[in-house]
Amino acid sequence: MLFFIPKLIIAFLATVQSVAGFDSSSQSNDKIPLNREPQAAAPSRFRIYDPPVDVSHFVGVQQRDNVGAEHKIPLALAYLKHNHGIQAENVRITASVTNEDTGVSHVYARQTVDRVDMLDGVANINIDKHGRVISSSQTFAPVDQVREAIRSGHDRLMARSSQYDSLKRALKTLSKCVQSEVNDEELDSVHISEVESDKTPTPKFIIRGIPTGTAVDGMATAQQSTMRRSDGSLAHVWDFMIEQADHSWNARINIATGDVESLVDRRWRSGNYAPRHRVAADEVDDPKSTDSSSSNKLQRRLSYVAIPITWQDPRDGFEFIVNPESASSPYGWVTTNTTAGNNAIAFKGTQAGVASETSPGVFAYNFYRTDDPSVSQNVGTAIVNAFYVVNSIHDISYIYGFTEATFNFQDENFGRGGQGNDRITISIQDSTYTNYADFATPPDGQSGRLRLFIYNLTNPDRDGALENDIIAHECAIGIASRLTGGGTAACLRSKISRGLALGWGDAFAEWLEQTGTVADFTLGSYVSGKPQGIRSYPYSRSPAVNPLTYQDGIPSADVHLIGEVWANMLHNVLAALTDYYGWSDAFLVDSTGPSGNVVYMHLFMDGLSIQPCEPTFITARDAFIQAELNRYGGSHYCVIWRVFASKGLGYGAFEDYVNEYSVPPGC
Repeated sequence: MLFFIPKLIIAFLATVQSVAGFDSSSQSNDKIPLNREPQAAAPSRFRIYDPPVDVSHFVGVQQRDNVGAEHKIPLALAYLKHNHGIQAENVRITASVTNEDTGVSHVYARQTVDRVDMLDGVANINIDKHGRVISSSQTFAPVDQVREAIRSGHDRLMARSSQYDSLKRALKTLSKCVQSEVNDEELDSVHISEVESDKTPTPKFIIRGIPTGTAVDGMATAQQSTMRRSDGSLAHVWDFMIEQADHSWNARINIATGDVESLVDRRWRSGNYAPRHRVAADEVDDPKSTDSSSSNKLQRRLSYVAIPITWQDPRDGFEFIVNPESASSPYGWVTTNTTAGNNAIAFKGTQAGVASETSPGVFAYNFYRTDDPSVSQNVGTAIVNAFYVVNSIHDISYIYGFTEATFNFQDENFGRGGQGNDRITISIQDSTYTNYADFATPPDGQSGRLRLFIYNLTNPDRDGALENDIIAHECAIGIASRLTGGGTAACLRSKISRGLALGWGDAFAEWLEQTGTVADFTLGSYVSGKPQGIRSYPYSRSPAVNPLTYQDGIPSADVHLIGEVWANMLHNVLAALTDYYGWSDAFLVDSTGPSGNVVYMHLFMDGLSIQPCEPTFITARDAFIQAELNRYGGSHYCVIWRVFASKGLGYGAFEDYVNEYSVPPGC
């Protein structure tokens, strides 16, 4: 237990606008009764379907059907300048991605003042194929206020020796907070080096020689930044990243005072048995296995004995799955003859503990249900199943838009954009804890880290690597963390956004295993030994089975309950789209067509890229609806609105967690 309680950042609500037009006159006039009168638009929410904003004349671009991607950044900068008064010299573009299906470009930016980044100053500008801004969000602070915060600590950092002394003091303070204090002798022996970064305007400092009890890899990184406190004031800070065996700490330490302004453990832990719940994002370079997937090109495809991706756990059985790799993995899934490849590496213990082929071209271990998970064949089964599921999710999410350019997890990106060198590491039967799973999502270019633990709630114990919905849930959190905010993996920090991420995890896992009936769904029933699984209620169409509504997702609620509220809304969106537009049985290999489950996943993925940093229920809903307009022109508009309204997240809902049941005019 930590005895020091730092100030935690409360997410600053983004100023968010949606500016895409829509004609709803052809939609149904069925109404859901109002719970209260709609209020004036709150500054933190999208304003749905205002006219698009044209700024092309500011940059000499003629509006046409297909404005080139090369013009999207100048258009975004022009929009920020002329619509928000933000000058280009205070904007650092962090990513720009164009959706090939919709033609919508997502331009992500961070505020920078005097070459110092503002950690909470982010922008997301969405530009359609005509060069018009259709939605945006930005949380930039007044430049004068940022400069004043920087000035408060600047005098202490004029000389390099002063910077190093400041970093050492900050490290000592941080080590006390994480219950592994570095003494003065140890502090004197650390080595600090300065590395110029091509991603940020200020250099990164790497501190090496830290005792491994404080930093598991003996190192930390730090960078000068500014941050916004919960009261809106700003501070000039060292932004620290440090890894411990079971923590990914992000600390922000005031340069002028030495106080800890924020301390956040960014490792996601999922499951109601988890003792803590936290976001994963870590900028410490992740050590790679010596078995590099980039050095060997796959020459053949393999077969696996595993639980099919549309099944849930060993109670459904195992199948011999032949050549499941798709064109989404042009090198296939493995590089030699083990569970290591371009998308993932699965192992027990260390990365040397991979599973090998049981015969040429085949991974086929026997699962013994009545034996302990630690039995050799059961270990092999678990490694192979986790490897199969994670690779399947890679290939499936790829065809719905989670690609190299949109910050997915691959070692080799084949020149298609993104950073690469970041396959998912999968530690099965991890010995650190029991009864949950976790996923650490660092920024694009560093490996996602999935840990699957043993559950000791039954006899014999059960293996989290054999419950496909647990694995899918964790991977989907990684997807949401990468897509939200443009690959930074730093935009799901607030409690509400963390809860939403857990909801996206559950919803994605369910989508993989659902059928055209969209029946009630439970998560984690195998590992928990309970028919109801590890959530409060099954996800259900029926309010009698799952009564959760918007008002239950309040910030004071448990983060998993917040996720359940969102996941149940999405369950009902999937059900409604399927009822109206049918179900495609080929949805895992074919992302085309009008079927409801295909439409649903496109909106799921597109919405993540559109939404602002630190989304709320309101802005996540609005991004989902904006995604529908961008891709389908409003064909499903009223169907989706009725579902959200039925769960209290209606057209007149606000950030007060009071249920509101209205739908837009024409619905």
